[in-house]
Amino acid sequence: MSKTDLIEKEGQILEKMLRIHCRAKHGNPRELCPECAQLLDYAVNRLKACTFLPDKPVCGKCPIHCYREPQRSRVRQAMKFAGPRMLFADPRAAIEHLAGRMRRPSAKVRAVALRQRERLKIDA
Repeated sequence: MSKTDLIEKEGQILEKMLRIHCRAKHGNPRELCPECAQLLDYAVNRLKACTFLPDKPVCGKCPIHCYREPQRSRVRQAMKFAGPRMLFADPRAAIEHLAGRMRRPSAKVRAVALRQRERLKIDA
C-alpha cells in the first residue's frame, strides 16, 4: 500500500471514529464540532509526518508518540468510546483496524523500539 493510500485509509477510519464520538458526546449528528474537527486535522497532519510510513504500526503500538499529550488523550478517549461501536458503523474498517494492531511491527519500528529500551537501561 502506498503512503498516500495508507494516510487516506487511516484518516478515514479516524474520522469515522471521531464522528461516532462527536455524535454521542457533543450532539452533532451531521458534522464534527469545531473541537473534534481540529483534533482530526491535527491527527491527519501527524499521520502525514510519520517517519515509519508506509510500514507504520497503529499509533497505540508505535515507539514514537508524536501527538502532544492533550491531543493524545483526546484521541485515545474517542477511540476507546467509538471502537466497539465501529463494529456496527463500519465492520470492515473496524476489523482491518484490529488486524493492524495484531500485525508484527516492521524492522524499522523494532529497531527504534530497541534503541529506546537500551537508552532507558542506560538512564536508569
